Amino acid sequence: MGGSILVVEDEAAIRDLLAANLQRAGYKVMTAGDVPQAEALVRESRPDLVLLDWVLPGIPGLTFARRLRGDQRTKDISIVLLSASLASRR
Repeated sequence: MGGSILVVEDEAAIRDLLAANLQRAGYKVMTAGDVPQAEALVRESRPDLVLLDWVLPGIPGLTFARRLRGDQRTKDISIVLLSASLASRR
């Protein structure tokens, strides 16, 4: 079985889709809809990877990523920032 992944995404449909596909691929998946939930999960069970939405309610994903990097216990966790925002290029 693969490692553990924390998916932090406020859009339930995206969060569920990511989690289902990662679980199917053999990963242990935890999910959170915001940073406070994610922080609690990181304290309980240090994941190998955090898939982190860039735009979250309250505390932005980038702020949480910086917190993880600034903490001795979590500084080595791999982080992938995601964004569902579409920018129009003309």
